[in-house]
Amino acid sequence: MAEPPPAGNARTAAPAPTDPAWYRHNIEATRTTQPIFAAMADNIQPCAFWPRPVEFRTHVRNSVPVLLVQSTGAPYRHALGLHRALPEPRLVTLRNTAST
Repeated sequence: MAEPPPAGNARTAAPAPTDPAWYRHNIEATRTTQPIFAAMADNIQPCAFWPRPVEFRTHVRNSVPVLLVQSTGAPYRHALGLHRALPEPRLVTLRNTAST
């Protein structure tokens, strides 16, 4: 799967790619592991054309335990990023399963 665009600064989120070829590549890369939902989940969405946010990112700073459950059939790198960003989370990984 193609790498996402670089993250924005503290004030803005990274923009979604607007090039249809970027999405086509991701669809083809996940078609075998996600034969039913790859085209829907990895396709271009309206948010690719929305204006960038103007508010600051939300930072979670509390001690509430978090349990993340993520399959390797979905964009797993996002779960890993969230796992790194939260204080003391637990991550349960469902290997070789497709997300729906």
